[in-house]
Amino acid sequence: GWIFHGGQIGDGAAVGNGVLDLNLSAASGSMAAATHNRFYVPPFSTHIRFCTRVVAADSDDRLRVKVGSNLEADQPVDMVTNACGETIISMGPYQDSVQTLSFELVGNGSGTARVFVDNIAFLPSDLLLLDGFETGNTSGWTTAIP
Repeated sequence: GWIFHGGQIGDGAAVGNGVLDLNLSAASGSMAAATHNRFYVPPFSTHIRFCTRVVAADSDDRLRVKVGSNLEADQPVDMVTNACGETIISMGPYQDSVQTLSFELVGNGSGTARVFVDNIAFLPSDLLLLDGFETGNTSGWTTAIP
């Protein structure tokens, strides 16, 4: 869906080894974006979760996530991270519908940020994920993933 069937990967965005790589550079200008079309949100899924890792930071750049035309997340990418940072977005308004899912890295300044997006997944409402998903430290989890 990122590339086929009408999805798109713009300048400065690529999918490699299952990781969405958003990279602002002179080639991508002020935005690097990828849109997944035919993004079906099941009726039991109340949230989506994804992990981000900031590989190169810029104090004026932001990661924006849209479902359809609605902005659902707007995060600064002003600090390099060595591990996955988890974000959870409510899918309540989109349950049992087909949407687009877009990740956009937007530059307002020098535009030098680079962000990896990985492990995009649906969550039912009875799962509680805490820090440790990527590291394997599940001691803080209150409910195991089935």
